[in-house]
Amino acid sequence: MHHFHRWLFRLVCCWWDKYCCTALAGIAVDINHYLITHKQTTLGHANPALYRLYNTPQPTLAYHDIISGNNLYYPATEGYDLATGLGSPDAWNIAQDLAGIVGPPH
Repeated sequence: MHHFHRWLFRLVCCWWDKYCCTALAGIAVDINHYLITHKQTTLGHANPALYRLYNTPQPTLAYHDIISGNNLYYPATEGYDLATGLGSPDAWNIAQDLAGIVGPPH
């Protein structure tokens, strides 16, 4: 890869990471606010709770499954895939589903 293209690729990846982290932090704040309002435990380390939502039936769908397209390396398929992971999150549904899963505060 040409030096300029490598630099541009790194710049885009850095921007994308910052965008995604900021967006996910905002979603986590909204979910935590909902959980606190409903007297539930907040997310904390979110991965276990988010994967539990994915792996167990829920009243509302926590993720929008992306089933077409690719990320230039992997195709998007039904369910978990390397292109889109679990899919795009639905913050409102995640908050509602977690309020039903997460126990009362300690």
